[in-house]
Amino acid sequence: MARRERIAAAVLFTLAVAAFASAWRFPCIDIDDPYYYALTKEITGGLSWGGVKWAFTDLSNAIWMPLTWICYQLDYSVRNAVMGWCPTCDGFQLAYTIAHVQSILLHGLNAVLLFGLLRRLGCGGGQAAEKDSKRTTASFVAAAVWAVHPLRAESVAWIASFKDVLSMSFLLLALIKWVDWRERGGAGRYALSHVAFALACMAKPSVVTFPGMVFLLDALVLGKFNPLPLERGRYRAYAPSLAIAVPVAILAQVAQTAGGATAHQAGIPLWYRLLNALVSVGVYVRNFFWPSDLAPQCAIQWPGLPHFLAGGVAVGGAFVVLAAALAWRAWRRWNTASVQQQALVGGRFLSAGVLWFAGTMLPMLGISAFGGHAFADRFTYVPAVGFSLALMGAWCGGANAVAGNGRRATAGFAVAAVAVVALLASSWRQTAFWRDDGALARRILEVDGDGNYLAHVTYAKHLFDHERSPESLKEAEAHFTRGYELNPDYCQLSAISYLMLLGETGKADVMGGVRDGFVRWLRERRGIWRCLDMDVAEGLVQLYAGGSGIRHAHGIASGLMRVGNIPAYQPYYFIYCAGVKSGDDAMRRYGIDGIRRLSDPKTGFDGRPNFRFILDGAEAGVRVGAKDEAR
Repeated sequence: MARRERIAAAVLFTLAVAAFASAWRFPCIDIDDPYYYALTKEITGGLSWGGVKWAFTDLSNAIWMPLTWICYQLDYSVRNAVMGWCPTCDGFQLAYTIAHVQSILLHGLNAVLLFGLLRRLGCGGGQAAEKDSKRTTASFVAAAVWAVHPLRAESVAWIASFKDVLSMSFLLLALIKWVDWRERGGAGRYALSHVAFALACMAKPSVVTFPGMVFLLDALVLGKFNPLPLERGRYRAYAPSLAIAVPVAILAQVAQTAGGATAHQAGIPLWYRLLNALVSVGVYVRNFFWPSDLAPQCAIQWPGLPHFLAGGVAVGGAFVVLAAALAWRAWRRWNTASVQQQALVGGRFLSAGVLWFAGTMLPMLGISAFGGHAFADRFTYVPAVGFSLALMGAWCGGANAVAGNGRRATAGFAVAAVAVVALLASSWRQTAFWRDDGALARRILEVDGDGNYLAHVTYAKHLFDHERSPESLKEAEAHFTRGYELNPDYCQLSAISYLMLLGETGKADVMGGVRDGFVRWLRERRGIWRCLDMDVAEGLVQLYAGGSGIRHAHGIASGLMRVGNIPAYQPYYFIYCAGVKSGDDAMRRYGIDGIRRLSDPKTGFDGRPNFRFILDGAEAGVRVGAKDEAR
């Protein structure tokens, strides 16, 4: 790599890191992070053979991503090693910091890899030195816009979205090796491309569109492949990538179903999902050019109309028409031009970029029914490379138009620099919303409106856990009640916190119904939802912190006992504590037996506390009780 390219890569890495650097000190977010990262014993125990086996076989989180799970385990291996020589450190925050720094640095690396990919795709026109300079500048600008865009904040600042960043690293390596193979040949480059693609799929299965990506690069940008005429064996080079992509896509759908992610949209008709997909495309395109009002977890509004319906249909429809027109144009030229002539046609980067975005976005549009979100910023992490391709084509075209006019070229670069700085500042602001649950939930309610039950419950729990003034408790109760009205099933996950909040705000008339509903919910769903463990744990924190919630511990623990064999030890610990507080020896023995049966010296209750709800002295109390029972 020449000196010019090394400097450009270093600046690009610095910009990408600077845009989201403030996230390094953030805690985890109550949405997904606890049972993705903070409260799963297969993760918190660090890397082990048992953990690796779990990573490849577990589907309970509705996604198959073994490589991401293994990276999380490595994070905790580092955390546990540091805790060995610094036992007074905050183990939880240390783990979160490791995860955030890892994501920020890897995003910076992705920016450099994208720069390398775009440089390999070329720019065309001019003498050799001029062409090389033009290619470096165009690649730098296009990669910088992708790297510092505020749409990247959700993927980089959210621990649960590390899978986006990790899969992108291997995807870009796969694309670079593919382009190198097309340019220089070699079975080794071809094999490495597919190995990197397989690893990308193991980080996040949505990158199964890789065969389409390389087809677009071959046919529209590199000019190495003319798809017509349709002859047998002509597409043989794409067969291995399809052999990887198809099984991974099937496995991804199986995981979505096994983990319950498809249940939310099971009753939503296909026509509505297609309409929401069209609106979502319009939202993504609009947010790329005008990135305001960004927030995660914007909920599907069925049976109400989708978010931003009029503008989304207009922009999304125009984009679909443009993509169809460019595809038709390319098809006609493939019929009338040689592959070499096709490679020199103006607008090839625009065609490839638009079609790239449309094709890679398809798995994330919710047409196959998953989750309850209408759209999400993180879904643009890979598709937005299409905008970089289009921008690179526009930059190269403009550079050709002003060739020889140094003043105009300088002005163009100055405009690009101002745009990159403005995007970086916007990303810094967007990242700040991820500093805690309260800021994030407020932002979601601001953008998504009053109908987002997840934001209401998250904000209520934040107020109850961290502020606790009379005014904040009253506000928390209002948000919890609103979330309960919108989605009673989801709020059963947080029923313990809700019960204690009702107790502290004097709403005794509501508490019986919430408690009975929680017991019914547990009976119907026992052993399915990992987040049950998380919320029982949060309830335990509040019980030990004091407050009137302790009066209801016995009733909740009795409900947990009636559920039967619970597959995680946190609820058993809660039952034990309720038995101690209430003097119920049968309940205390039940909790101890469950803890003893599920305990693991490396990852469970007998090891160093890995969970935030295990307070000083509590672990010793359970061990003493267990010894008493053994005698």
